[in-house]
Amino acid sequence: MIDDQLLIDRIRRPRPDGLSIVRGSAPVTSFGDPRSARVASVGINPSVSEFCSSKKGKPLLEPAKKRFVDLETLGLGEHDVLTEEQALRVAESCDRYFDVNPYWSWFSPMQTYVMDPLGVSYKSRTAVHLDLVQWATDPVWSRIASPAVQDRLVDDDLPFLRALIAQGGYDLIVLNGRTVVETFRRFGMFEVEHEEKRVLGGTTRTTLLTGTVGGRRALGWTLNVPGQNLKAQKQGLAEWLSNSAPRG
Repeated sequence: MIDDQLLIDRIRRPRPDGLSIVRGSAPVTSFGDPRSARVASVGINPSVSEFCSSKKGKPLLEPAKKRFVDLETLGLGEHDVLTEEQALRVAESCDRYFDVNPYWSWFSPMQTYVMDPLGVSYKSRTAVHLDLVQWATDPVWSRIASPAVQDRLVDDDLPFLRALIAQGGYDLIVLNGRTVVETFRRFGMFEVEHEEKRVLGGTTRTTLLTGTVGGRRALGWTLNVPGQNLKAQKQGLAEWLSNSAPRG
């Protein structure tokens, strides 16, 4: 069972300087309810669009459109320390993410090609999304010029993810994309039992992996489902998932 204190302590941890973290944002401990989900997907980190508008200067979303309780909502500055009550408000907004204003253009492909074949749903709270890094960054992950910044973010935040998976009652962990798969393998978190390269559609080969994460059944792939416009490959992945999902 996931302990509230785990979430509170992560959210209250001081914000590091110089790591491209979105101003005014708070850590995203989960997208959806991590307690009720049977399947957890894992990505890299939250998008800047989770907190900011696309308007010039990327201001924080206006109150009616906010997806999370952020520092503006709490009336706090960048380096103010949240109280436990404020941190719990942030965590609760993470639980309610799919009930409020989800960034569905990112999650829709994950639902269609990953969760639907597995028979679960983000909106029904039978699926949840977690990230290697809980901070949203600007620029986005792939455009952060310094590998040292990326490494520091992962080093700081991965222990929380490891603990969250350990405490969660997940039947299956799914790892989306090459960066996530390679990070889990590099830190010894993904025990791979079978690995193959397969043409799922078109001519591009995708690496497909099965194994365990923290003793839970796990599936991973190198295709980035939300970020690549490769419909044939995604349909092939969906077929593989429907055949590979745990039964019973």
